[in-house]
Amino acid sequence: MAVDRLELRHPERRPFSETARVALIRAEEEARRLNQNYVGSEHLLLGLASPIKSEEGQVPQLSPAGKLLENGGVTLYRARQQVEFM
Repeated sequence: MAVDRLELRHPERRPFSETARVALIRAEEEARRLNQNYVGSEHLLLGLASPIKSEEGQVPQLSPAGKLLENGGVTLYRARQQVEFM
C-alpha cells in the first residue's frame, strides 16, 4: 500500500482524512500479520474495525465506521476469526 507515497507526492493536498489514513495503515499491518503481500477488502474491513488513538496517551476508540460495524455485530476479534478462516 502506498499511503505515505501518495502524501509525499502531493504534500499540498491530503488525499485521506487522518481516520482513513490510520485505517489504511492498520489494513496494511493486518495483511502483513497474515503474511499476505496485498491489501484486499478483508484487510480494509480489519483496518476499519481496529481501534484508533486520537492523541498520545488516550484510550483507543473506534472510528465512526468501526462503531457502525460493531453495532452490526462485527468486532475486530470476530472479523479476524473469519478472515483467518478464509
